[in-house]
Amino acid sequence: MTMRPFASCSLAAGIVAGVLWLAPGSARVAELRADPPAPGQDTDDDFLPDQLEWACLTSATMPDTDLDGTPDFIEVVQRGNPRSPGSPLPADHEMRVLMTVNPGATGGEVTLHLLFRFMGDVSLLTSLGVWAEVGVAPGLHIPLESLALGSISIAQRLVPNEGLWVRVSAVIASEAVLQAVLPCVLTADAVIGTRHIVTGVGIIDRGGNPSSLIPCAPNLFAVQSIRPFSVPGSLINNRICVLQLTPVGEGAGGNAFEVTAAECQDCNDLVCGTDCTSSIGTILILPSGSGSITGG
Repeated sequence: MTMRPFASCSLAAGIVAGVLWLAPGSARVAELRADPPAPGQDTDDDFLPDQLEWACLTSATMPDTDLDGTPDFIEVVQRGNPRSPGSPLPADHEMRVLMTVNPGATGGEVTLHLLFRFMGDVSLLTSLGVWAEVGVAPGLHIPLESLALGSISIAQRLVPNEGLWVRVSAVIASEAVLQAVLPCVLTADAVIGTRHIVTGVGIIDRGGNPSSLIPCAPNLFAVQSIRPFSVPGSLINNRICVLQLTPVGEGAGGNAFEVTAAECQDCNDLVCGTDCTSSIGTILILPSGSGSITGG
């Protein structure tokens, strides 16, 4: 397993013990790339690379997108709404899982990102599991060790009064493989100290683009492409599509939700297509429902 250098050997031991299954001995280093920024670029130095800012719907040039005094990283890892001013949850251990696609000339590599906030030492992480549920095999938990392609990249930052921030990233599949199994839900389950955290990200096919469902209010989910792309004639387009999902039962691939409302809202990076409002009445299938996406 190949890892990039970092400062703390104790951090290495703690994280690797939890995520050893992610790297099956490859010497290839996972490349974190945003488009058009350079690989791994973090323009506003908020511990969220621009590629992750895209996936989280936060600003790549402002470390506090909504100017409410809470850093974007904290709001993202707490699964708050970093685009709307509010109060943070009490300081505690946190974890969030996200997925992006690293664009490339011959396709893309799907990268898993685990974001942690430790209010104490990383050794408090005593259990960690990550699995995928796909629409073609509802109810089946596919451990990520069966999909991992690349090595682990780890970064850390100790922030006064905000704990130890840790970011773990690894390539888990090709974009073609992901597209073939959509819809899917990627779930991470961890015990940190006395806290049990379950977090997930749902990926659907939207116009041929794998797109994540980002919770932004009860039953409301913003739809965001996990592959960054440029908007012709503009560096930033401030519209996204927000869907209201209403449970309607179970389908062949999992829990079924009807899109009962849809509208374009202000955002940072994603163009809102004409298919937004026309999606009302359509049915989305999530293999494990929406609970793991919104749960804490």
